[in-house]
Amino acid sequence: MNLLCAGDFLQSSSPRGSYAFLRDPWRDFFAYRAVVLETHWRHMQGARLLGLLLRLRKGRHTAADMVRLATRRTAVPLPDVIYLFCHKTDADAKKEEQFLGLVGESVMLTAGEKARAKFLSPAQATTLLNSAFKHLLALNMRVGAAVAMPTNLLARQGVPCGSRGVVTCVSAVRNRRYPQVRFQQPSDDIPSLVHTVAIDGENRAATRSRKIPVLAWASTIHAA
Repeated sequence: MNLLCAGDFLQSSSPRGSYAFLRDPWRDFFAYRAVVLETHWRHMQGARLLGLLLRLRKGRHTAADMVRLATRRTAVPLPDVIYLFCHKTDADAKKEEQFLGLVGESVMLTAGEKARAKFLSPAQATTLLNSAFKHLLALNMRVGAAVAMPTNLLARQGVPCGSRGVVTCVSAVRNRRYPQVRFQQPSDDIPSLVHTVAIDGENRAATRSRKIPVLAWASTIHAA
């Protein structure tokens, strides 16, 4: 067995002591076998932003960096802004606040779910799917809600992961209701279509149909 450890090890320091890579066990296990990825593909076109981020992550930011960050402050939130929080509970509370500020009827969107493996009960299938995927089992929706696609399941239709949009209406098809979403990038209105998700790629232990978007007024820093 080969054990591969990957991640940004500067993101989390231990509650006591120093970072993991400064401890003796790190040197005992990894020695000189560590590979450092130095190409920052996400910020290839933004050298100033990249430099600021690299200094911030090591606590070596300068006074000029702080002045630059201060230029982004505003007394009045910009339209369509995403609020960032350290904790999920705070982000969820902000989304609930924004949702309750909308007028109109609330519609409960629900996905279909099925435990296909004999060893899974319906409750266990729900727990497994909730831990493995960002697509929700149920969500209260209103016209005007800001939503986002949490995965790339609609990428081939021009809506990649993270795409934000606004619910323009909720359509009824038989006994199901589907949100119609106007996404911000140029694309057609794309309804939330039925889709089956496999847990392990081959054996469909449990499935959840429908791609329900998530509310997009707030997010955790980690998810962003």
